[in-house]
Amino acid sequence: MADGSSNFEKTNSRAFYSNSNETNSKSKAISKSNKKVVIPKQVEKILESAQTFLSRNDYGKALSHFAYIVHTAPLLGDQVHDDFLFALKNWSSILAENGKLKDLVKCLEEACKLFPKSAQIANNVGSTLFRLNLFDEAAVHFRQALKLDPQLSSAEENLDSIANVLVERWHFRMLNDKERNQAYRNAIDRAVKKGCGQVLDIGSGTCILSMFAIQSGAKEVYACEMSKTMYDLSLDILSANQMKDSVHVINKKSHDLTILGDLPGQVSLIITETLDCGLLGEGIISTLTHAKHELLAANQKAQIIPEGAIVYGQLIQCEKIRNYSQVKQAVFSHDVSSVHIRGAEISEKGEEPYTTEEMSCIDHVTLSNPFHITTYDFQTPENYMEESMNDLNISIVRSGCLDAIMVWFELRLDAQETLSSAPGHSVCWEQAVYPCRLSEGEQTVEASDEVILNVRLTSSAICLDVLDITKSQSIQPSPKVDGILSSQELSKLNDVESGHAVPASSKHNTSTNLPYQELNKLNDVELSESITLPYQDISKLNDVDLTESCNEALSDAFEKLKLSSNDSTLGCIVLCSSPTFNPMFALWSGLSPVVCITNDTNFMQCLKTLAGERECSGSLCFMDKPLEVLAGTEGWGVLIIDPIEPGGQLRQGVVEDIVLAKGCVLPKDVGIVLPRKIEVCGMLISSRSLCQKSHVTSDGVTLGLDIAGFINTFRVKNQIDFDVKSNPFVSLTDPALLLTLDFMKPHDDDSLLSLLNVTCDAHMTASKQGKADGLMYWFNLGYTEGKTVSTGPESGCHFNQVVIMFKEKVDVISGQKLVVRTS
Repeated sequence: MADGSSNFEKTNSRAFYSNSNETNSKSKAISKSNKKVVIPKQVEKILESAQTFLSRNDYGKALSHFAYIVHTAPLLGDQVHDDFLFALKNWSSILAENGKLKDLVKCLEEACKLFPKSAQIANNVGSTLFRLNLFDEAAVHFRQALKLDPQLSSAEENLDSIANVLVERWHFRMLNDKERNQAYRNAIDRAVKKGCGQVLDIGSGTCILSMFAIQSGAKEVYACEMSKTMYDLSLDILSANQMKDSVHVINKKSHDLTILGDLPGQVSLIITETLDCGLLGEGIISTLTHAKHELLAANQKAQIIPEGAIVYGQLIQCEKIRNYSQVKQAVFSHDVSSVHIRGAEISEKGEEPYTTEEMSCIDHVTLSNPFHITTYDFQTPENYMEESMNDLNISIVRSGCLDAIMVWFELRLDAQETLSSAPGHSVCWEQAVYPCRLSEGEQTVEASDEVILNVRLTSSAICLDVLDITKSQSIQPSPKVDGILSSQELSKLNDVESGHAVPASSKHNTSTNLPYQELNKLNDVELSESITLPYQDISKLNDVDLTESCNEALSDAFEKLKLSSNDSTLGCIVLCSSPTFNPMFALWSGLSPVVCITNDTNFMQCLKTLAGERECSGSLCFMDKPLEVLAGTEGWGVLIIDPIEPGGQLRQGVVEDIVLAKGCVLPKDVGIVLPRKIEVCGMLISSRSLCQKSHVTSDGVTLGLDIAGFINTFRVKNQIDFDVKSNPFVSLTDPALLLTLDFMKPHDDDSLLSLLNVTCDAHMTASKQGKADGLMYWFNLGYTEGKTVSTGPESGCHFNQVVIMFKEKVDVISGQKLVVRTS
């Protein structure tokens, strides 16, 4: 969440930024609206006290002093604004950490009264409220910030974040899936016409299924939706479709519904779409179990839609999945094998043990034929509340690298309607992907090998683990591998024994029967040396181009510093927004001391282990304080920073950090910032896939119901984390350089500060005719003078991109000149 701190927030109290505040007189004068404001002696003393408290990090007292100044002399508001904002941010954090929420809210309200025309303070207040989960209140302040300053990009990003929280993005994909909508309407229509006239829609969202029931002639329709935002939105949608009096929406979770309290009686039809890509992740088993026994009539006509599901899997080779499953030792020129770093094993927490991918758009190789995993009958959901387990023997039919298990399902709505989440079959569902996390030597499989999978079924997840791989006696030629089979062919798998069943009570007593990841744990010398990280962090550590460039740049920086200065400026500051091996690269290049600014204690242990092996642990230290703590200290020659988030956006505050380091930490004309330069590049694109994920494209996809005009008010302008591999697009212009930030160009104080507010008009040329949906942008990071790292769509890096969506499509014709303003 971007807190909207002013450009000088972190450093205004430092000498580099405070020349305008210095004076030798006891009475100061400042210019405001061409008038001179004389500061009374009493206020001047309070101002000096406020600055003293601020320098001592006594933010509460500093804030109260600044508040008194603005109350007493409102015309001094501009002068103390930035220091007030700095104190407000830090004092807010302290109050929140200590659970003093009433005091915090009161403090924020007072700040808004003191500075009613400050967009930065409105944005900062909104950010704090967002962190307190007060989303509606936060949105009010973000809108106010944009009203005061329409160019405040951090406020715009924050408002997008609110929209993402209040209305999850999968709503758009589901509503855009016309085939799904039609299948649900057909199934509901048949059920109502068979006599199911009392309907309960669980997890109703926009109430699209409820409206289908009304259109089919249902007598009574009740809908329950726990999200207050979606509840309010659905009331507007029902009104627009003249059904507000026909559908009774209840702002509750279905488990909290009671007969007579919420419903006049039991219903004859339950409809729901509380399904995720792994089928069970939204809690459909427990939801239907409760609803069947408490809310559904016990008669032969009673029905649940969907009726059931069949789950399938397939073993695959996929480089993308491999790159985010565990750190590959071959990535580094230095040995890091003493630590085992792998993707977060969410299954150990009893939650979703998988990621999701649009596999039809990602390069992969199938290593087995599709196999049946399990079948669910949602008419008897109580049968699946207890945990069960079985093993499956899967034959390898193509040699390769076993990276993951790809899983999809067939959803049976009724006897006639079936939907599939198989690759290429669905708009609204991706596939569940279970990374295998085998060691590099264990990943290789040959045709005719047999993989034993352990299948553990809980009420909320399907958990898959590789138990063992049985090698074939001789290598056989790779037979033809079937792809995703048709529905008829898949259904035959239900009649074929895919593996031997093991009762849930059966225990594996030997270590050889443990999943491979459990064996890896037992082989770790120390538990602290085996760590798990989010998948996006693993991808970053496996990014060869990025790691090599950072390693090379740090070595180059060491050599340059040795030539241009003495050994007193060989210290390196590593500003980590996520785990990185840059601190080790700095040590191995000869830089010392190295301070790593991070609050990731998990990864700290990893770095300490590596440093201890090289007997350089004394040169590595960690700090969880902001960069400004080092202002005025000496001995630092290099700052290396993570400027780009994995989702493709510029990290909040990164330019401010660099300006601070150049002005207050690194020696002038000698200090080195890495990356040395950041270039912003972009092009116009069209992408049907992105449109389906960002907004409801028309009333046609919702079968004529007026939904788009309402839910699209929650569409977001900045589509971060745009994965070009999963979202095909067409480029309508040639890539263009939009903006350059050169941090190593000689700067005086004014030109250095100008980096905080750069605007550039760039020209791009349309390469073909079409309708542009948005502007995709990315960055080129210059780590050394002759080499850059691109985060662009063709780079193959771990970064995704950002697309700024247009409210309306923009028509372009080949050869057309366009101007893009970037700031």
